[in-house]
Amino acid sequence: MKLEQGDAFEAGKADWIRARLPHYEPVWAAFIGHNGNGGPLPMAGLTPEQDLARKRFYQAHYSFALYAEEFDSLLQHVGRNAGAVATFDAFNHEQRLLQHAVTLVGQVRDMFKIIDDSLKMGGSLVNPMQALYDLRSHVMHGPRMPARLEDGFLKIPRIATRNPAIGEWDDKSVWDDFSGSQFVFFADFCDSLSGDFFTLLGDQHPKTFPAADQRFGGRRVEDPAKIQILDYASLSGLGAFPAISAYFPPASGVR
Repeated sequence: MKLEQGDAFEAGKADWIRARLPHYEPVWAAFIGHNGNGGPLPMAGLTPEQDLARKRFYQAHYSFALYAEEFDSLLQHVGRNAGAVATFDAFNHEQRLLQHAVTLVGQVRDMFKIIDDSLKMGGSLVNPMQALYDLRSHVMHGPRMPARLEDGFLKIPRIATRNPAIGEWDDKSVWDDFSGSQFVFFADFCDSLSGDFFTLLGDQHPKTFPAADQRFGGRRVEDPAKIQILDYASLSGLGAFPAISAYFPPASGVR
C-alpha cells in the first residue's frame, strides 16, 4: 500500500513524508494502512489487549507525523522571514514562533512515548529524545528569554538541554547573567534545531517496525482489496464525505 492510498494528509504530503520521514510509509503499510473511508485496515488475530495497543500506536504514529510536518513548515517560515523584525509586534511574533516550535518538539516526543509504551519498547524509542524535550521545557517553563536585534535579525541566547553550560539559557536563568553572553541568530537556531530534530527522528523511528512486528506477533494488515469498507457515513446520517483524518472520520460534509 502506498501513501497515495492514505488519507488527505498522507496522500497530499506523500513526497514530504518520504523525504523527511522515510520510515513512515513502511511502518504504516505493514501495521496501519487506510481503509479508504478514514480508518485503518483491520488486522486479524489480535487479542483485545493487542488491539487496544495497536489503536494507541497508530493514533500516536499518525499524530507525530502531523506535528513533524507542522514543525518543518513553521521553521521554513522563520528562515524566509529572517531580518524582517522592525516593530514590537514583529518581535513578539518571533517569540511566539519559538514557543510554537518547541511545543511541537514536545508533542512529537509525547507521541513517541505513547508508541514506546504501546509497543513495549522499554524507553528505547523515547529516552533519546529527552535532550530536546529539556530544551523545550526551558523555553516553556521559564521567563521570556532576553533577546537582541541586529539589523532586523532577532538574536537569542543559546538554550540548554539536560545539563546547562555557562552562557546557556535555562528555566532558572536571570536576565542579568546574559549581559555579556554570546547570542545566536534566531534563524540559525531554528536551522540547527530542525537538523537535530530530523536527525533524531531518522535514528529513532526505524525502531518501531521490529517492535510492532513483535508486539503484533508478525501480523500484517489485511489486503484492502479483500475487505468490505465500513461506511461510517451510514452510521452518522451525515452523508458521504472524503476521509480527512486517517483514523477518525470527520463530520465535516466537505466534498
